[in-house]
Amino acid sequence: MRPGRGIARRASPWAGVLALAASLLGACVGRAAVPPPPTSSLTPDTIGVAVSGRDLGSPCETRFTLANGETVTYQNGSYTVCGAYTTTPTLISGSVSAAADVSRDTTASGEPVVYAWKPGEGPLLLSGIDGTTRWIGVVNLDVDGCYRIRLNDGWPDSGAWLEGQQLHLTSGVLLGLAPGFTAPTYPEDAFPLRPGDSVCLDSDGQVTSVSVFLPY
Repeated sequence: MRPGRGIARRASPWAGVLALAASLLGACVGRAAVPPPPTSSLTPDTIGVAVSGRDLGSPCETRFTLANGETVTYQNGSYTVCGAYTTTPTLISGSVSAAADVSRDTTASGEPVVYAWKPGEGPLLLSGIDGTTRWIGVVNLDVDGCYRIRLNDGWPDSGAWLEGQQLHLTSGVLLGLAPGFTAPTYPEDAFPLRPGDSVCLDSDGQVTSVSVFLPY
């Protein structure tokens, strides 16, 4: 053996495959990217569980009655006949018709759509003002009794920051923390919450817990 030369080893035929597999695995196990931070601070002035809803004579406007007696009105300007209406911004994106008994009032002109829920099964509705525009948030009841916000990439509610005694959604909506709320200690970078994570609210709209999605 000549001085200065080591022993030449034949490369394993599996080396490239294993390196590629490790690379792909590393790309798949991380959490979602941090979403954009909120650029506004919006405090709900109306919070409650919906018990009924009714179109106000047309599909352009629906008024929901909450268990506490307050009402929330949603406008839908997406229909051709609703050109005079401006669609109410939805900053927390749930389904308003989930678990509802949907019917039509055949005794009224235009047969408006009527929504009704069994006690405690309606969605949690939140509403407030952004400048001069009223917004709405819809949070559906999950099977475990939690009103759950599922953070989704591309939606207004794609992330959440913990700020003192409040959770600040990407959409700007501020949610208070319920007594006894405990922030997760794992992973260390739990906040900000990201797409795939979720937030649990009580019927008063306060955050009782959060869940961090770990894909590994």
